[in-house]
Amino acid sequence: MSQATPTTTGVVLSVDTTMEALQVAMWQGNAVLASYVDTPADGGPVATPHRKHSARIIPVIQQVLQQAGVPLQQVAALVAVTGPGSFTGIRTGITCVRTLAQVMGIPILAVNRFELMAWWAIQQGKARVGQLVVGVADARRGRVYTATLQVAASGHVETLIPPVCMAREALVIPPGAIVVGELPEAEKKALAAVLPAEVVIQTPCIVTSTVVQQAVAGLGQPLNDATHPWVVPWATVAPLYIQPPSITLPKPPRAPGL
Repeated sequence: MSQATPTTTGVVLSVDTTMEALQVAMWQGNAVLASYVDTPADGGPVATPHRKHSARIIPVIQQVLQQAGVPLQQVAALVAVTGPGSFTGIRTGITCVRTLAQVMGIPILAVNRFELMAWWAIQQGKARVGQLVVGVADARRGRVYTATLQVAASGHVETLIPPVCMAREALVIPPGAIVVGELPEAEKKALAAVLPAEVVIQTPCIVTSTVVQQAVAGLGQPLNDATHPWVVPWATVAPLYIQPPSITLPKPPRAPGL
């Protein structure tokens, strides 16, 4: 199958299964054609078990395609949020996007949550050129995922310290940095006890796919450009797990007579 050659004006389908709220969006240029985010009656993000993402991702994609009035064959590129987050959720999203890209012969833009957070800070006017952006995400059990990025002179985002997982108390914020996080309210209060008083944790818009759309436009490079920082072959899209799944392995069987 021939490789498609989309530009930033092509129709792009974004998938984010890293968090409890399943998110899918379709956009073209600067316009979001259709989107889906799990929401309860009050309009906030809903806590959906990650194990259900695998059963719902395809029907949700079909729903977004129908709302946008765009057939799947017209999608020019796919966006995969690679993590960190739920082990099961990440695996579900990456598998889905890789399969679609392989079958359709279209490129994948792979981006992690902290890159999205930094782009959100730029778009909201909260991060200026040269400023450090510390991304923080809940890893449960008193731990957080974190990465440190910087706004380059070009206006783009550069990763200085790659994503890691650490104890909440070990988190150190450089002077003058802005902290951007996707955290439950209880986790934000707990972090407030260990962070400098002048640091305020900002929570980005839950629709990260919209942030992706704005970031791609900000990069200003065609999606078929070999030097595009996010475009990767479908076979090399790697999940950003950071830590192993939270499972208890069964004990080995006891030998007879013991």
